[in-house]
Amino acid sequence: MTTHRDAWAEIDLGALQANVRTFCELIGPATQFMAVVKADAYGHGALRCARAALEAGATWLGVATADEALQLRAAGIGAPILIFAEVPEAALPELIEAGVDLCASSLRFLRAASREAARLDRPARYHLKIDTGMHRIGVAPEEATRVLLEAEDLPALELAGVFTHFATADVEGDWDADIQLRRFEKALAAIRDADIDIPLVHAANSAATVLIPEARYDMVRVGISLYGLYASEDTPRHIKLRPVMSVKARTTLVKTIATGEGVSYGLTWRAAVPTRIATLPLGYADGMPRRLSNRAGFLLERDGRRVSQVGRICMDQMMAEVPADEQVKVGDTFVIIGQAQVPGVALHPAHTDEITVEQYAKAADSIEHEITIGFGRRLEKVYIA
Repeated sequence: MTTHRDAWAEIDLGALQANVRTFCELIGPATQFMAVVKADAYGHGALRCARAALEAGATWLGVATADEALQLRAAGIGAPILIFAEVPEAALPELIEAGVDLCASSLRFLRAASREAARLDRPARYHLKIDTGMHRIGVAPEEATRVLLEAEDLPALELAGVFTHFATADVEGDWDADIQLRRFEKALAAIRDADIDIPLVHAANSAATVLIPEARYDMVRVGISLYGLYASEDTPRHIKLRPVMSVKARTTLVKTIATGEGVSYGLTWRAAVPTRIATLPLGYADGMPRRLSNRAGFLLERDGRRVSQVGRICMDQMMAEVPADEQVKVGDTFVIIGQAQVPGVALHPAHTDEITVEQYAKAADSIEHEITIGFGRRLEKVYIA
């Protein structure tokens, strides 16, 4: 139970661990599993999720920034950690001391890492990123061998892996993903022809792990699907996952407004008849997309009855229309994301099963990643084992 706010996110670590085990069964024991916990584990809480994932079988962690990696190390996480992009040179000493694996996309960065590692008398482990078509970061496939050969002449560097990232792996059978895979294979062959040993090859994100088995290589990097969300419309046919995040709020005020009265900024919704309105202490600063104003729906936790959000969603609050036959009072819980689950209480006939992150993402013309990260930004997290 939360103590500081009447709105919170519930994080089901048991569901997360079940998802890890499901993926590990899919990829088999020969392939390692990286749990991607960047952006505070997509809003779910990086430290708790990292520990849970490692307990369930993950062997690596993936992050986006130096601070994310260092926070995990400071909390006692000793598992291998890879940062997915080059970091500022000023961050190199701390990362090398902490034994964090670096992403390299240029010789310039490798030279800087070599200088710092030599000065510290500690090796700098790096993974060479190859740009096979995403055109965000990485060396060109035809340049990868030359870069690695030059890096071999630099002191205190240790090649830990070679990797790439897909732009369209979420579309089953996509032509561009196949082109990227073939470019990567060609680059790997050239590297090996130069007698360079590659300790770890990885390419598959959540979607590719499911849809492109040949891209699993030595390790997969699972992000959004670690949290029970499908990377594309094609993946649910191949794997079953459990959602990890639920969002709930207790109503802080219930009032009746007269016919014709409006609700919230701009009065974009007006009551057609005398209507009861419940106020919930959660808004767009907590991750509830303002674009869903007058379009979202919630569930009454006690019986699963669906209610409509009305009026513009505010920064810190939003309102819902209370059905005339529901005895809603201050302190009653609404499910913003998730399922209504009250043991021993029969579900209302109008129960709509659940409110999903995917539904919100689609209605807001967004993606699931943005929705969960938004809800994780300010809401207190309640962890369920």
